[in-house]
Amino acid sequence: MQWRISRMILLVLVVALAAAGCDSGAGTSGATPTAQPPTPTPTTPTDSGKVILRVGTGDSGDGLEAHRQIIARFEAENPDITIQLEPVGNGDYYQIIRDQIASGDPPDILQIGDDAVPSFVERGAFVPLDSFIVSKDYPLDTSIYLPGVLDPGKWAGKQYLLPKDYTPLAVYYNKKIFDQFGVAYPKDGWTWDDFLHTAQALTKDINGDGQSDIWGVQLTAAWSTGFEYWAAAAGGQLVSPDGSGFVG
Repeated sequence: MQWRISRMILLVLVVALAAAGCDSGAGTSGATPTAQPPTPTPTTPTDSGKVILRVGTGDSGDGLEAHRQIIARFEAENPDITIQLEPVGNGDYYQIIRDQIASGDPPDILQIGDDAVPSFVERGAFVPLDSFIVSKDYPLDTSIYLPGVLDPGKWAGKQYLLPKDYTPLAVYYNKKIFDQFGVAYPKDGWTWDDFLHTAQALTKDINGDGQSDIWGVQLTAAWSTGFEYWAAAAGGQLVSPDGSGFVG
């Protein structure tokens, strides 16, 4: 049995910081005063009269097709704006973004995971979106989002990020393994206890050496955010409500 987990992806507005005001290292220090973002300056139009907006993304390959479709529709509805997509297909995407911010040359808009919200906001790297959301000319109807979906984009009471997409936790399973060991397929309405018992039934020692060779569930260890789902489902949490530390 395997799991497929997709994280919330968010779009943010970025402002350039002077190198002296931006720490490009990983993490933040509680002793360091929070940087205040400078007032953003309007993007300079090109000679043709069009405005160019740079959009950064960590996606690559086939993952860029959705971006291109969104951009094509946006440009068709806004002919005076050209979107310049800047994918970073390899390397440390967040480090590259931090370096761009430190050098004063970040994208105007960028794609980022919800787990990185606090560190970037505390560097003063993002512009709050609240005034844009309630703009008289182009207000955003936040009712289009499910309850709670906007919350990961908030920090210190302000909205810094908006979700481009959001995928809930899902399960997919290997029918061949289920059939091999005579385990019933999952049914609608199954509980976490059902999941546990199924995973235990599929964990097998094939060669008799006392060690499991087949495991009932596979979880990624590369994305720590995914473990929050498990804690929440059991009524717990990994991080304190104010985000100041781990609670176990």
